[in-house]
Amino acid sequence: MILRILNYLKRPYPHLDMPWWKELLISCGVVFLLFVIFEPFGVDSSLGFYKWIFLGAYVLISAFCVELPRWLFPLLFGKEFVAEKNWTVGKNIFYNLFILLMIGIGIYLFMSIFFLPHGFRLSTFILIVWNTFLIGIFPVGLITVIIENRNMSRHAKEVAGMNRHLREGKTLVAEDSFPMKKIVLPDGLKDKFELEAEQLLLAESDGNYVKIVYEHDAKLSQRTLRMTMKQVEDAFAHCPFIQKCHRAFLVNLHRVENAKGNSQGYRLVMKGWSDEIPVSRAYNKEIRDKVEHLFRK
Repeated sequence: MILRILNYLKRPYPHLDMPWWKELLISCGVVFLLFVIFEPFGVDSSLGFYKWIFLGAYVLISAFCVELPRWLFPLLFGKEFVAEKNWTVGKNIFYNLFILLMIGIGIYLFMSIFFLPHGFRLSTFILIVWNTFLIGIFPVGLITVIIENRNMSRHAKEVAGMNRHLREGKTLVAEDSFPMKKIVLPDGLKDKFELEAEQLLLAESDGNYVKIVYEHDAKLSQRTLRMTMKQVEDAFAHCPFIQKCHRAFLVNLHRVENAKGNSQGYRLVMKGWSDEIPVSRAYNKEIRDKVEHLFRK
């Protein structure tokens, strides 16, 4: 049982794919509803109009605490810790527990200024933080499980359909699908690199450089060029099987062996390449449509 829980906590979990302000509004709306329903910390109807003033103060405190870890976690744990490729169910729960702790501390500080003139009291502090956890832990856990399961089921179904096309479909061999002319890629101001479109396996962006992985003499080779991903996209714009799948990756769909799905989205397994290539959620539908078009049954 413990092993199953630990394995579940290690499963990939998606970052919220929405603007920060929308996430903030939703979070504050949920906090407001929870305070209205449970009326904790003495905020009840007996306060009359002042109830809404206190609720507004608690929502503002919660808004600050919801945004705090967005900036604090990269500083404390590093950018790799919070990168979506490394984000898990366990990290997401920890992230939200941290928010609840900050909300509890914020509410205690607010109440100590206006209602608790006797200074710091550990018992009162623990009570307020504990009540905050009791109010928030159930919706946090429930939402986490629902989002993970829903995304996992949807992506697994979509990936299964893609893999059927990759396995059973016949690759288009029309001239516009297999342009044989050379693609010329700039390398800085003077140098150039030429290859045929079908030779490309993938391109990976790294700042001002792009790593080109391509087939040469029946083996995979690599070359790093001083150029932008936008320049690579423009160079292969006329090739329908060369598709951007992530802000940092562009792949040859003819060389996709299979696709995998988790709650974060898709990952592509390329022929002869050990690393799986991530697919951003913004490109999910485009990748599916291209695979279905290129690998017709």
